[in-house]
Amino acid sequence: MPELNASWGDTYSHVMEKQYDFPDGWVPNWPPRQSPELGDVGSVEYPGFNRSGVLKNYDVAATPTAADKEPAGPWNLSSRKSISVEFGTDASVPAWSWIGHAKAGVKVGFGEESGMIMGIGASHYEILEDLDKLRTELVKAGQEKKIPIGRSVIIERLVAEDGLVLVSDGGVGTVQATTTFDASVDTLTLASFAAGFDVKTQHAGFIHRDFPRGFCMAFRAITLVKKGWLPFRTVAIAGFGRLTTEQWIAGLESGTTRDDYFAPYPDADFTTRKGPRLDDDDSF
Repeated sequence: MPELNASWGDTYSHVMEKQYDFPDGWVPNWPPRQSPELGDVGSVEYPGFNRSGVLKNYDVAATPTAADKEPAGPWNLSSRKSISVEFGTDASVPAWSWIGHAKAGVKVGFGEESGMIMGIGASHYEILEDLDKLRTELVKAGQEKKIPIGRSVIIERLVAEDGLVLVSDGGVGTVQATTTFDASVDTLTLASFAAGFDVKTQHAGFIHRDFPRGFCMAFRAITLVKKGWLPFRTVAIAGFGRLTTEQWIAGLESGTTRDDYFAPYPDADFTTRKGPRLDDDDSF
């Protein structure tokens, strides 16, 4: 069965950025089968994360906790406004006779263009406990060179508790599917179909994956640079293609002040802010 591969990363990032106004530090997580955890240490592979260790390996204590009192949702998130979703529960209606009795049906219209739609049953935020204490420990680990410069740490996550992801390479038109979900006990949403999604009209350019145990939708990362820990951001420097670590870190710190940092070094000098000119043409 085809996988939700890296080629859909840009589309997923667009879906997430359209729904959430993420500040610096937040990164969409793709593919969803990868699940970065709080306290993971590694490198951000926008969108996604390449883990090389955990904070415990560097003698830094980190305890996850829920940041929300109540989960939010359900959500239907799509890459295009023209993607349509229709639900039906009554097989006696001619247009929905294909769903069969005692089942609910869904029609997803992609048209002739490629696109993505996600059904999220509920979502919540998770964060590391006691960020003030964590700042102190991270500064110490950085200054003692326990954690290499350029490494990133995940300190917060946006998690879907369950969900369904549908993608079309284009030319798929309408997809029809049923579910074993009992439509009499709740309002139908796209996420309702995750557990028993049964495609009735299959197309070569269509992929669907359900995540009954949930997945990490996005995460917040901080990166160790020369002056402390800075929220991750993408960097582009005029005249460069693929950047070296040194160029990337210089770009990250370019034009920053102490207030931009998650945990600046106490003795860091912010009186001069020299750095390479940033540009949108060449991204890292």
